[in-house]
Amino acid sequence: MYTPPWSDSPDWTISAPDDPSSVKFSFQQAREYLWQATANPLNSYAFRQKQFGMMFESLGHVIHHLEDMAQPQHVRDDQHCDIDLCKVFGAYSPSLYESFTAKEEATLPFGGYDPVYSSADTASFNTVRNFWTTTVNDNAGKGIAEYTNRGFVSKGTNFDKTVFTQPALGGSTALNTDIATLCGEDATLGYAACPPGLSGVMTMYSSTVTDNYRTTAGTRVNSRTSTQSIFDQDLNDAGKGQIFSLNRFNFHTAQSLLIPRAVGYSAGLINYFFRGKMQISLPPDGVYSLIDGTATGFSKVKLGLTNASPPGENMAGGTLVAVAKFHRNTCYLNDLSDALNLNGDLNCRNKDEEIVVSEPIADVTLGNSPTQFTFNFSANSIPKNATDLYIQVVYRGKLGSEVDAVVVATKDISEPTYFSYHNDSDYIQIAGHVYTRPQVNANPSLLALVKPTDCVIASSPPTLAPDCFQPITLNQEWIAGGSAIPLYTVSALPVRSYTRVVLLTDVVGTAASIADKIQICQPASAAIKPVKTQRDLTASTFNHSTITFWRGSYGWEHYSCVFIGDDSAPGAPDDRANVVAPRTDGAATPTAVQVLF
Repeated sequence: MYTPPWSDSPDWTISAPDDPSSVKFSFQQAREYLWQATANPLNSYAFRQKQFGMMFESLGHVIHHLEDMAQPQHVRDDQHCDIDLCKVFGAYSPSLYESFTAKEEATLPFGGYDPVYSSADTASFNTVRNFWTTTVNDNAGKGIAEYTNRGFVSKGTNFDKTVFTQPALGGSTALNTDIATLCGEDATLGYAACPPGLSGVMTMYSSTVTDNYRTTAGTRVNSRTSTQSIFDQDLNDAGKGQIFSLNRFNFHTAQSLLIPRAVGYSAGLINYFFRGKMQISLPPDGVYSLIDGTATGFSKVKLGLTNASPPGENMAGGTLVAVAKFHRNTCYLNDLSDALNLNGDLNCRNKDEEIVVSEPIADVTLGNSPTQFTFNFSANSIPKNATDLYIQVVYRGKLGSEVDAVVVATKDISEPTYFSYHNDSDYIQIAGHVYTRPQVNANPSLLALVKPTDCVIASSPPTLAPDCFQPITLNQEWIAGGSAIPLYTVSALPVRSYTRVVLLTDVVGTAASIADKIQICQPASAAIKPVKTQRDLTASTFNHSTITFWRGSYGWEHYSCVFIGDDSAPGAPDDRANVVAPRTDGAATPTAVQVLF
């Protein structure tokens, strides 16, 4: 990324997308690429992936500029043009420091300076520009450009030039060092060997290098800032003053201080770009979404959202959208029978990831405790046959001092999870088994176990009383998460019929718990295990939760209502899963419920 001579490096690299001087790979353009990659439903999968690539490429260019601030010629206006066009204007002057450094990539000292923006300190570099400079013409600056400018010389701004007041020759100490000693030190550090037969003494001049940001690094003395020219004695004798030059030994000591900081500031800038954090949590309803089993998709998502960014990074006045990322089960059937043969078969999973995006919510302020939001997906619902489902929330707006930031939160949630409740009140539970009414009437030993005892007429033979254990219709109000407002209600569900709802919930932690407020029949609560339908990236297979069969219908979570005929505790185990007969006169398809979510 080329910086025009009329523009400062940070101005050029930070510029906004609508800025006339903007470039394709600026910091703010990286924000735009992130938005396009996550929140624009009109973008194809391939285009979204390209936008992610452009975002990281932009960050790479911005970091390149920041790392250039650790090259003294860049921060001391020392021209070092190395393109052919410069030859035309007589300005061709390649940087010896850069070419020398490029040859020694394998031995450069990259480590030793932690990221300047991290959980340990989020205040010092709270704007992008601060990574370059934190002050104006002030020796207290903490930016990397300020550190390099005041502590190091360059080819065209050495001690014999007066362009900059720092580092100053007057504060330098001359040190005569044998070349063989210098070469030996280089060899110990793994640098290339000196030419054979090199001997003599070099006079080095030192400078003070002060790290105003990390006081543990303190003030260092660079004992080899510059080298006295071999012509100095003759020049001094002629009254012409000293001249200075730079060589590999000067470069090595400069690299030991500058390269680690280039890494630390670059890593800090990456941390800064991704500093915005949001945490997604379940709403009080206990589920993210719930629909009737006959619906085609989820048109509403509820969730809690918390600003989990570092202190001082307030999020206010921004816009939110929710995004569902998923693949599709292309073999999906409404009766769920497709799930019998899905495991290990990637042919039923479409290749490209899809997204659907909610309607935006404007003027949002997020705090450090969950704020509840309801996202409208009615224009593009989340399909019931979604696999590999993730929910994202994308925020665009003010983040601390940054006016137009983009923050993305992602959560792996359950795939559409089916819960079926069957009215099996044509069965009676006695002593851990279930029986039909005729079976109980035909077995005196079972009748002897019936409670309450007045439900048995002591005739010969004894029989069940006509007002006991007769099949019923069910009314239910299902709640979750401790909320008093029902998720859905069931009205007069006939015997041998069932309801089915589909929900989205957390995939990690306890199962989703729902309960029937009316509790006419047991069980009146259910712990619904989240369905996982995802590609196994390690085995490259398609995993699907196990499906079961109940009275002629498929599903993952089957609960049923039977009469307790012996006063057993609600929820006592029995054999109904193996005994209840397929429906002959009941509903073969689910009965619709009224969703209140």
